[in-house]
Amino acid sequence: MHILGISGSPIKGGKVTILLKTVLEKSESLGAKTELIFLVDHPVSYCMGCYSKDPSLCTPEVFKEMLPELYNKIIKSDGIVFGTPVYWFGPSGLMKNFIDLLTAFENMEPLLAGKVVSCVVSAEEDGATSAASAILIPLNFMGAIIPPYSITYATGPIEKNFDVYEECERIAKNMIETIKRTKEIDRNFWFSPLKPRKYES
Repeated sequence: MHILGISGSPIKGGKVTILLKTVLEKSESLGAKTELIFLVDHPVSYCMGCYSKDPSLCTPEVFKEMLPELYNKIIKSDGIVFGTPVYWFGPSGLMKNFIDLLTAFENMEPLLAGKVVSCVVSAEEDGATSAASAILIPLNFMGAIIPPYSITYATGPIEKNFDVYEECERIAKNMIETIKRTKEIDRNFWFSPLKPRKYES
């Protein structure tokens, strides 16, 4: 089992990193392999709107050519915890751009379907729930699974905020349990249509 942490913060030693590491360390204690990725280390561009021009142009290969290392890590992962600071009541521009680029994982085939996701957010004031929603709602539309209690956020100083550390550990536990219970389900199952109803004439 492999869980990725993806940070959309430009600051590597800040609160987002602390939150992500807490989730990943708990995940490791429960048997998962983990890795923390900082988007600031990768050439994350903005979405060029390929889908609007021609949906057939929005393919996994586009993402793979742009970010080959990240592509392979995402494909191999069972779960992903996203971390972002709040920038004007939403996620960082870096994270928003990254979420937009993930459209390439969903458009042609459901590559993210069945992957388990969660979110941690650092905020100075309001906007944490809006930032988390801007990440998790698109991911759910892409087929990702959101377990119970998958969001936590820290407002202000984090050092003595013991509740948020406990919530991070709960995120790890619930992600791992959800992965265990859904791992054997083929990703195409999640998107496949229901059997057509038979109507009486």
